[in-house]
Amino acid sequence: MAEELAGSLNMNYAYGVEFVEVDPITMGLDQQVIVREVEEAYAEPHDDREAMIAHVREVMKPDPERYKGMHGTAILSRYRLENVKLMPFLIQGHDWYKDEKKQSPAFKAEGKGSAAIFKEQLVRQARRGGRMMLMADITDPDLPMGRVTVVATHLEDVTSPENRRKQLEEMLDKVDQIDHPVIIAGDMNTSTHTGVPVSVTRALKERFGSGKW
Repeated sequence: MAEELAGSLNMNYAYGVEFVEVDPITMGLDQQVIVREVEEAYAEPHDDREAMIAHVREVMKPDPERYKGMHGTAILSRYRLENVKLMPFLIQGHDWYKDEKKQSPAFKAEGKGSAAIFKEQLVRQARRGGRMMLMADITDPDLPMGRVTVVATHLEDVTSPENRRKQLEEMLDKVDQIDHPVIIAGDMNTSTHTGVPVSVTRALKERFGSGKW
């Protein structure tokens, strides 16, 4: 996708993989597992069950020639990109492999409760990898001091604002010693919400406190 965008805009690009999806449900690779998960989430008979199974069968069919399950960050520039670095954060906030694969009785109960109460299934996203920052230098006589460092990042949303602050501090420490201009951009997820994994208790608190819901 990054390559297509850069080609269409006649730009240079750098792309770094943040996560690789490894869950067969997310990848749409195991229809039987997908249907079984839906059946478990909708264990009690109700009107939505068969419609949901049919919907899942239809939409969870990615083209394996195009979809590789890679989730990352890109920098596009009309300038040549130099000294490109992919730097994972030391502070992650959420383990997208270990935490998402947990299938404790409490988790399963929450999944069934969420489906029954809110008509929503608790979706897991088992991935390998972690949040990171992608850095690159551009040089040109027209630029201030002839050089600019670009940092593209993606802060963790499934965590607390405190952990996102720690990731920002880590990133600022990395660029603190750079003696020329730095441009920082990306998905900061700075909504001030605590995006910990969904639970029925938290869902109840959020929804009953929302006039819109």
